[in-house]
Amino acid sequence: MALNLQKGAQTTSFNNSSPDTRVRFVDPRIFFAQAEIAPLNALMEKMKRSVRSSSIKPEWVEKDMGTPTTTLNGAIDNQAATTTVSVAAGTGSMFDVNDILWIPSATGGEQMLVTDRTADALTVVRNWGSAGLAAHADGSQIVKLSSSYAEGATSGVGVKIKPSMPYNVTQIHRTPIELTRSEMQIKRYERGEKGARQDARRDAMILHLEGVERSFINGDLKEDVATNRRVAKGLLRYIATHREDLKGSLTKGKFDSFLKDVMFNGGGKYVLAASGSFMEALHAEVLSKSNMNITPATKEWGLDVTRYLSPFGKCDIFYHRVLSQMLEDNYGGCAMLLDMSLVTKYYLQKMILRENIQANDADGFKDEYLEECCAALHNEANHGFIYNV
Repeated sequence: MALNLQKGAQTTSFNNSSPDTRVRFVDPRIFFAQAEIAPLNALMEKMKRSVRSSSIKPEWVEKDMGTPTTTLNGAIDNQAATTTVSVAAGTGSMFDVNDILWIPSATGGEQMLVTDRTADALTVVRNWGSAGLAAHADGSQIVKLSSSYAEGATSGVGVKIKPSMPYNVTQIHRTPIELTRSEMQIKRYERGEKGARQDARRDAMILHLEGVERSFINGDLKEDVATNRRVAKGLLRYIATHREDLKGSLTKGKFDSFLKDVMFNGGGKYVLAASGSFMEALHAEVLSKSNMNITPATKEWGLDVTRYLSPFGKCDIFYHRVLSQMLEDNYGGCAMLLDMSLVTKYYLQKMILRENIQANDADGFKDEYLEECCAALHNEANHGFIYNV
């Protein structure tokens, strides 16, 4: 056999006529693309909004007083003899004898005393004040002020705020981890120093937390009685009152108007979880044009957030990657405004790692992350969804 030689200067170039024996350098650090995987879940834990449930169907009591306003059903003239005031269908029950109502106008409006009621028709004494009689158009706003009893009068009918009983169901989330014995013995570049099993557990935990976060955002309530399989209702599906379509553009005026409507009831723990496109528009059109109302960053919630001090209250804003992935294709740039004091995580089982659940004769191991929980949004009118930037 002749000498097995290659002649010339040796370079780093790979020659197909000989095997590639160059030693690879692979950085031992592992870089995850998904930072702050489950911020809503983390916020609920951070704020101690996680509550153990004793049922697969957590329920809660809500009391919404509503608004003290209705509208006039039919115009009335400015004559004292016109004493019947009809209100919008179904709203007459908010009035009782001895109540004071007010029909506002640019010149002060007219105050009236209710002396009788039949369904949605009120009998009133006109001009029960000093503003004078006035004509009022169909659809005019009517405001219930309060009651006004004469001295020594007997009491009226007792009242209470009618409660409602919303609910959700706990969803069983399971994320298994499985490796053969042989796989556990070999080395891979993507594994950390703690070995194959720990590496697999870390990846599975990330996938598990992100899956739960997606469910918390937009799960569609489903109870399959035959199999006892449940899908929990996501936070977005509770929000009905304040859903604002921006029709392609965001301005500071539109944003502040949205905050005004949602924050009307005065919650104090508002956060805005925003998609990427919404964050871009928000910084370009709102935050960059604001004066003395921005705190650049805070770790108060364990997240990088921007605190916006609006005329209606403070709002902590953060980028939510999972929200971007889930909703931007259908809703465009979007964000959920949540009063976190009215958001709860109910659980039957907190997240645990079940170890060594493989079959007895399995040549390897199997672990599993297990959690049974749901998110609940209370008083949905205190929250909002803004979209289509």
